[in-house]
Amino acid sequence: MLSFLFGAVAGALAATYWRADLKRLRDDRMPDLRQRAADKVEGAERAIVDTVGRLSKRASSTLRSGRQASHPGAMGSAPGEDTRLG
Repeated sequence: MLSFLFGAVAGALAATYWRADLKRLRDDRMPDLRQRAADKVEGAERAIVDTVGRLSKRASSTLRSGRQASHPGAMGSAPGEDTRLG
């Protein structure tokens, strides 16, 4: 507990001593940092949307081919329509 208090006091002293430097660093670098973070999030969003689209197409194709394999005459018929011959 004593080391925690010592660390808090040391941090407060350091923040007070370097206050002007910290303000200048915040004002100069934060807008650039925010823009870079926004660009990375936007890029990740595009990648996720593309991946979900590809997976959706693949799943749809797989389900369609599975349906065709298990019910060869059922594709294109209305629900409840009898597709048996004869």
